[in-house]
Amino acid sequence: MTAEARQTTLHRMIDRADDRLAGVEPALRRAWRLALVKGLSGGAGLPAALTAFEQADVPAAERADLPEEDDLIALLEAPGGALGVAMVSSQLVSAVIEAQTMGKVLARAAPSRQPTITDATMLADVIDRVLSTFDAEAEGYDDAPGRGFRYGTRLADGRAAALALADAPHLVLRFDLALGVGTGRSGVLRLLLPQPKAADVYDPDLWRGRLEQAVLQAEVPVSVELVRLPLPVGRARDLQRGDLVPIPRDALSRARLAGPGGATLGWAHLGQSGGHRAVRLTGAADAAAPDTWEPQQLTDEG
Repeated sequence: MTAEARQTTLHRMIDRADDRLAGVEPALRRAWRLALVKGLSGGAGLPAALTAFEQADVPAAERADLPEEDDLIALLEAPGGALGVAMVSSQLVSAVIEAQTMGKVLARAAPSRQPTITDATMLADVIDRVLSTFDAEAEGYDDAPGRGFRYGTRLADGRAAALALADAPHLVLRFDLALGVGTGRSGVLRLLLPQPKAADVYDPDLWRGRLEQAVLQAEVPVSVELVRLPLPVGRARDLQRGDLVPIPRDALSRARLAGPGGATLGWAHLGQSGGHRAVRLTGAADAAAPDTWEPQQLTDEG
């Protein structure tokens, strides 16, 4: 994707945000700030300060275009199978590596480069530190986006990230960070996370509609009854496989469709269709029963 197209996508996201920070609990903003500061410091010895925080909805069609060209992309996992994506800018990756290997962040910006498997390995613990610290700082906000997530594995590109995510509403949290002390370095961490499910609001009409839909989609057994034949107990007890039980010739034209509990659903004529046994409806449930439809007596000689 070209830089111009990517920039257009990001601008649309920011435009849709409509200052969404106003809808974010101050306690959650504080929890993220502390999570980033403590997580980067404790996980990599990297001093950092949060300079900006943005939150926006992300349409499914734009997920693959979110990562920048040199971002380190990681799959995040949460209990229950929920998945998210972390996108770490090249400058933030370099600052973490410098802090871990040299004990300080260089003043000059690192050259842009493609992330490696080694980078992902060294960033895994740092990402987990940030996320676990957020869990602790956001205690009581069980539905807050990001709670319960941990580093899963490195992803190759934005397409792989988009394919891994569920087909559900997602949002992106963007954190702009000042890195080191007096270095002038900055980096960006973005988290693509499932949106928390909104609590259902009771709507009588909506509830009735859903109930009706569920009932109409339910399956019920339907049987076809040709005739009723009361038998002596002794005769019924002695019936064996292969025995013939005669029925009236006109039974084919007075079959009864019965639902659960034996309720009459309609009247039908037995025949064939496409090589299979079939019935053709001849009367609704409230129609009068055929004159000949009544229990047929069967004698021991019958």
